[in-house]
Amino acid sequence: MIYIAYKYSNNPDKKQLKKHLETLASIFESKGQPTFILFRDKKKWGLKSHTNKLHSAIFMLYKLLFATQIVAYVDHEANSPGLDFELKYARLLGKPITLLAKSSVNISKLESKVDTVVTFDTYRELNQIETKLPKPLLALAQA
Repeated sequence: MIYIAYKYSNNPDKKQLKKHLETLASIFESKGQPTFILFRDKKKWGLKSHTNKLHSAIFMLYKLLFATQIVAYVDHEANSPGLDFELKYARLLGKPITLLAKSSVNISKLESKVDTVVTFDTYRELNQIETKLPKPLLALAQA
């Protein structure tokens, strides 16, 4: 399972974020690899707004434990304590982490926390991002 992490709380456009996360998930799912997106799978795209934060955190950690790969999606520069926590926990577990970042975003604070960086210029590129993803990530998706 590929765990897709992202910046949520300070995201200026959550509707666009949902579209972008769905696009990423569909790339991996088309290869037969399940994905996990906390906002989609635990909070039903915001329909479940009163979830217990501790329960959500435990659920997230459980999913990270069983993930084969982490993809961190970053499309803006606002800080994200949640993403930082996910990346630290994934690193402690020794999970391979790919950062997928919009090229206009300063990612210098995140680069040391990931194994691979893939950038994109426009959101239209997300539909073709598969060609830029590292081969090991796609090989895992095909396994």
